[in-house]
Amino acid sequence: MIRTLLIALAVLLVLPGCDTNAQQDDFFLQSERTAQGFTRTGDGGEIIGDPDPDDWRVAPTFQGSVQIVPASPNPVSRNGLVTITVQDTFGDVLTGGVRVTFTDIDRRVILLDRDDGNGPFYSLTFSPALLPFTGTSDARLYRVRIFTNNSRIVSYGDILVQ
Repeated sequence: MIRTLLIALAVLLVLPGCDTNAQQDDFFLQSERTAQGFTRTGDGGEIIGDPDPDDWRVAPTFQGSVQIVPASPNPVSRNGLVTITVQDTFGDVLTGGVRVTFTDIDRRVILLDRDDGNGPFYSLTFSPALLPFTGTSDARLYRVRIFTNNSRIVSYGDILVQ
């Protein structure tokens, strides 16, 4: 009887972790989708209008522990600078820092910036000139992703480069 209760208790303790892993995996897959829509921001990071509900969400593993200040400005000119701020609200969740990347059509990962600091605030600033540009249109959406330096996805969002 006690053995059965212990097994049941062990299963109940393990299942929520499995659920979080599945949610984290799903979030990662969502981050690989094509960019659609963007959250318009001003130079100071203030959101202008309605935010894109898919942009700058925090991954399940980090919910309640991390906050994202969306990319600003957005849209941005090709020769401008974009800044994304990541806050580790507890100061010890993102140990080792964070990085922002873009994955091109050939699945090559382009490192846009990294902040290896000790937090709790991490600033990621990069030039859209680092992003591949086909020259076929005046504006293009790019999906960028934020990872811990040990490759766990934290957030993602779309940037309009004009």
